[in-house]
Amino acid sequence: MRFGGIVLATAFVLGACSSDPAPREPSDPAPSTSAAPTITVPTPVAQVSEDTPEGAAAFVKHYVDVFNYAAATGDVDELSRLSSPDCGGCQKYVVEFKNVYDRGDRIETKLWSLSDGADLRIQGNRVTAVVAVNEGEMKQYTFNFYLPEQHPYSVEDILIEGKS
Repeated sequence: MRFGGIVLATAFVLGACSSDPAPREPSDPAPSTSAAPTITVPTPVAQVSEDTPEGAAAFVKHYVDVFNYAAATGDVDELSRLSSPDCGGCQKYVVEFKNVYDRGDRIETKLWSLSDGADLRIQGNRVTAVVAVNEGEMKQYTFNFYLPEQHPYSVEDILIEGKS
C-alpha cells in the first residue's frame, strides 16, 4: 500500500511539473496476485455413494476430511449432516467447533489424520481405522466408526480404543 502511495504522489508531482495543462488521471494499480487461500467443504469421491465395504471406507475418509474442515473453519453444517443426531461424540464436536468460532477463537491445527494408505477394516457396520490425533502432540488411536447397515451413510457412533 505504501508503494502505491509513493507512485501516486510521484505521478501528481511530475504531472504538476509538466507543460501539459490537462490533469492526468492515475491508472488503477495492478491487482494483487497473492490472494488469500480459501478453504472449501471437502468433496467426496464417487465411491462414497456406493453401498459396498469400499464405499463405507471412502465415507470414513471423507468424514475425517470434513471433521478437519469444520475444525479449521467453524462451518459445521456438513459435519452435522454426516453425523447421526444420536451420535453423542459427533454432536459434541459439532457444538464445540461452533462455540470456538462463535467466541471469535480459531483452531489452527489439523486434529485428525489418516495416513495416505490408511488401512481401514470393515466388519459389518463398523469401520476401524488408526487415526493420529493432535493433542498438543500426535498420538495414535484406533477409531471404530459405526455406520448404518446400508447407504446413505452417516456416523452413528465413534468409539476410540486406548483413549481415556
